[in-house]
Amino acid sequence: MNIYYFTKNIGLFSLTLFFICTILSAAHKDDIHPMFEIDETEKSHTLITSPPKEYWLLSLDGGGERGILHLKTLAELEKKTGKRIVDMFDGIAGTSIGGIIATLLTAPHPNDPSKPRYTPQELLDIFFAKRFVMFQPKWFSFNGLLRTKYKTSGMKQFLFHMLGHNTFKNRWIPTILATHDLNTYNMRLFSSIDDDDYFAKDIAMATAAAPTYYKPQHIFPIDNPTSTSYFVSDGGTCMSTPTQAGIAMLIKHYDAKFDEIHVLSLGTGISTTPFCSKSLLRGGIVHWISILVDLLIHGQQNTDVNIARFFFGNRYHRFNPILKPDLITFDNLSDANGAAVLKANEKMLEERNEEFSQIANTLSKLAENKQKRTIHDLSGPTILQTSPLQNFFFWLIGWNRFQSDAQLILRQSQTKPTNF
Repeated sequence: MNIYYFTKNIGLFSLTLFFICTILSAAHKDDIHPMFEIDETEKSHTLITSPPKEYWLLSLDGGGERGILHLKTLAELEKKTGKRIVDMFDGIAGTSIGGIIATLLTAPHPNDPSKPRYTPQELLDIFFAKRFVMFQPKWFSFNGLLRTKYKTSGMKQFLFHMLGHNTFKNRWIPTILATHDLNTYNMRLFSSIDDDDYFAKDIAMATAAAPTYYKPQHIFPIDNPTSTSYFVSDGGTCMSTPTQAGIAMLIKHYDAKFDEIHVLSLGTGISTTPFCSKSLLRGGIVHWISILVDLLIHGQQNTDVNIARFFFGNRYHRFNPILKPDLITFDNLSDANGAAVLKANEKMLEERNEEFSQIANTLSKLAENKQKRTIHDLSGPTILQTSPLQNFFFWLIGWNRFQSDAQLILRQSQTKPTNF
């Protein structure tokens, strides 16, 4: 009993002493020695020492030979900053010719891992020099009416010369390309951060296999030719502006927050000439067929652009030069057309020089703060060394799958009911 009362009295005494000390501390707060004071300014500084993260996406539209616009703009960006594209951006998304450019810009140099294989200016020169290799007309195609307008082998030859046996996972920065899956009618995205790997030349050919221009492509992983394969064509028919695909890739790879992402989106030109005319009021196929493809692609692009602008605001930068209607072509390879397209792009950059310069300054500073990248920082599989017999076996499997997929699509198109 005595121990109980002793413990109770000690507890009351301690509680009373605590309240007395608290009151005295509050009354003499101004007399506290500076050594024990909390500097509010220092406290605030500590809270903001970590700058907000910024992840920059480069998005490249499709557009055939007008892809030279991408290369010219990126060459100007490298010229302004003195930095490499792969050091300024955290990821690249591409469709069609934009996908080819994205693949080439992120390819490692085979003899020097300290630098990418190509610069934008080098690619611009190569594209002009090799444009007739990329676009080789096919005999008796009647301008694409009966067969593909161009030889798919010509583009494949060009891509093999440019990329060799480079694998798609072996890229400087995360890269994603859009294609159109002809089995499911959905878009099919191929990313360098996915589990499966492919030869880069095959993915680049797939994203650029424009209907009526090149044949659809049948591709499968290089490490397992008996695994799931895909029968795909140009991604421009489902995602001509691949910004949303690139954003998803950055979020997945870097665990980036939505408000940390910035986008530089490059288009391949747009015409301000309205589609409306008296002939369209008749409503027939003959009057619509000439503009239907352009109408669908422009509508799709505008939807993607408007969604990006709504969600990203001033963190979304879209550069798309205005072109005359006769310059909006997929395959006008003349020197005059190329010069006119580049002149329009130069005019756009002059008119928006302030915005472009601000982007360049921001990217330059970010590149300086990033750790110097080398291709060895990326985890990529070893390129398979195959014998001629194995190559023939892989080719035979691919050919059989190509035939079976083509027959399946043909049967589906014949049996699919018509929706009224």
